Amino acid sequence: MNKFFPANFPNRQYQLLFTQGSGENKEEIINYEFDAKDLVCLGLSSIVGVWYLLRKHWIANNLFGLAFSLNGVELLHLNNVSTGCILLGGLFIYDVFWVFGTNVMVTVAKSFEAPIKLVFPQDLLEKGLEADNFAMLGLGDIVIPGIFIALLLRFDISLKKNTHTYFYTSFAAYIFGLGLTIFIMHIFKHAQPALLYLVPACIGFPVLVALAKGEVTEMFSYESSAEILPHTPRLTHFPTVSGSPASLADSMQQKLAGPRRRRPQNPSAIGRSKKLKVNPPKPNLSSICRCPPLPLGTTRHRKRRATCLRRAYGGAGAKPGRCWAVNASYEESNPKDAAAVTEGSKEGTEASASKGLEKKEK
Repeated sequence: MNKFFPANFPNRQYQLLFTQGSGENKEEIINYEFDAKDLVCLGLSSIVGVWYLLRKHWIANNLFGLAFSLNGVELLHLNNVSTGCILLGGLFIYDVFWVFGTNVMVTVAKSFEAPIKLVFPQDLLEKGLEADNFAMLGLGDIVIPGIFIALLLRFDISLKKNTHTYFYTSFAAYIFGLGLTIFIMHIFKHAQPALLYLVPACIGFPVLVALAKGEVTEMFSYESSAEILPHTPRLTHFPTVSGSPASLADSMQQKLAGPRRRRPQNPSAIGRSKKLKVNPPKPNLSSICRCPPLPLGTTRHRKRRATCLRRAYGGAGAKPGRCWAVNASYEESNPKDAAAVTEGSKEGTEASASKGLEKKEK
């Protein structure tokens, strides 16, 4: 709609804020941002809505149906051709059963007054805009094949050949299938399930083209990502609503578009860790672990030292190499400290031996 607004249009920004509670308990319920162009579009749309509510006119019904269909094709996505074939195949059986097996589908379509279908007046030449004899096409017969055709368009773009062969083929197949549906409906004078003719056409024609071009493997191995097609106005001119699907989709697209950050690592630390993991050296018994500053020779000190030894040698119930890796890095950063620890451990051993002799004499 931006193309229809003049350049000097005063486009002011507005915000609708609705909260609940007060103070620290204030909760934001609605936070809707919009501008003057949105208000103009809302006014035009409201005219169509009031027209449909008052008159139930078939033109207003079709305007709503087309809007729903376009939004459905834009918002619903298939990720690969195999999923699309399974979906279309399942709905093919569903549609055939509910149209030919029962009269439920036809009864609901005729009696339910809502813009869930497109209607085409058959007596338009006789009664003009006041026609009342309609042929109907459900929105599902537009949206379901439409998302499959959109998938083939993304596949065309992924090939980077500047051609839309599969898109045009599937689009022509849809027109052919819909024309065949109308022809058979007029011949047999009975309601026809449109997917009975649309599904074979929309799947068969592109597959035949892929066979002719030798791209069947590429077609069925293609995985559609979250990229946005060129000239697609999805979530770009929509007003943002906090907590709405539009704002969440915007934030997700920004996260997907940004590069992933990795934590920087020190090359020397990486090399040292690889050496320790691949070929750990034999631990030095005098400097295996840095125990807390307790009196040397005590029972608690000996137990902790024995635990550290088991961990260094990868004993049962311990994390192998953890203590040795810590002390290896500590000795590299403090080369003089290892000798001091060795001397301290020798003094501790002599002190514990002298205390043991005193106990025996007593």
